[in-house]
Amino acid sequence: MKVITKHLLRNLGLALVFPSLILVGAVWLTQSLRYVKVIVNHNVTFVEFLSLVGFLLPDLLAVVLPVAMLISTVIVYSKMNQDHELVILKAAGLSNWVICRPALILSSLVMLYVLFSNAFLSPIALQHFRNKNYQMKNQFTTALIQEGQFNTLRGMTVYTRKRHANGLLEDIYIYSDGSGGAGKQRPVYVVLAETGQVVSEQDGFVLYLKNGRRQEKNPKTGEISFFNFEQLRLNLSALGGPEKARKVKIYEMSLPELLSFSGPVTKKLRHQMHSEAHRRILSPLLTILFVLSASAVLLRGEYSRVSKKSKIYSVIAICAAAYILIMSMVNAQFAYSTLLAYFVYLLFLVCSAYFIQIKKLTGRVL
Repeated sequence: MKVITKHLLRNLGLALVFPSLILVGAVWLTQSLRYVKVIVNHNVTFVEFLSLVGFLLPDLLAVVLPVAMLISTVIVYSKMNQDHELVILKAAGLSNWVICRPALILSSLVMLYVLFSNAFLSPIALQHFRNKNYQMKNQFTTALIQEGQFNTLRGMTVYTRKRHANGLLEDIYIYSDGSGGAGKQRPVYVVLAETGQVVSEQDGFVLYLKNGRRQEKNPKTGEISFFNFEQLRLNLSALGGPEKARKVKIYEMSLPELLSFSGPVTKKLRHQMHSEAHRRILSPLLTILFVLSASAVLLRGEYSRVSKKSKIYSVIAICAAAYILIMSMVNAQFAYSTLLAYFVYLLFLVCSAYFIQIKKLTGRVL
């Protein structure tokens, strides 16, 4: 018995790894391409880019693993059916429950990881991802000043007609809208200069301008003053005032925070938090349901090439229907929709267990 369990666990584990790597790699690459502009526009190195998109992996794994577990169950038990291994095991007196037990053990481990990831790991990783992405987008770098474009950052707009390879800027226009943040009000000013050079110093990036004019508007009196200069030093890192506080999204909150949040929120936001919390609970549980449903279909009946395809199609249809129904109930806004989602889950679970347990179906002994 232990030999058979270890044999099935090894096959299921190998069949789980490859679909997981393929699915995670494909989805991760697709998501990463959305942030390639961070490298181009914000002078970010490739290593920093990888550290940024790496925070997406825990959430992707939590999404992919239940599907990969279903795929591995279908692959292993279909191959065993094709090689007549299931016939031999059943002839040796093994029940369907004994045969599907390795899949249940592995799916339970996957379920525990996905539950932990949904509750704590993924929200923390996504929070670090958004913090780093926000920091990259709001920090000033010389790459932000593109020639022939109005480059805007934190209340400041910079335009240059031409930018040389050595960093020299020609025909510069700078506009600050006076936003200071934290209730402060700063003067609105415009700077025009013939040339300029961005230099990195200890206190940040500094723009040295030559031969130009600065016009400034007093925020209290509304008077406009101006002066000409031969050289002017502007600390670009300080322009535009402090960064605005980043809003925390629902998917950045841990499961305990979603369930115990007591702050003032709208009814719509409360419903979204409620739905997100129960989605994180039910999505790991679907791993067990997928395995039981696949086992209930694949471990029954006699093998034939026609029945093999029909069984796989049946597994896909059942699992897709269960997922759509349960998640639709979780996101629905009518009363007791969440309880109905758990009821639908239990209904599919009991039906799958029943078809694994019974020994006869349409007059055939299994």
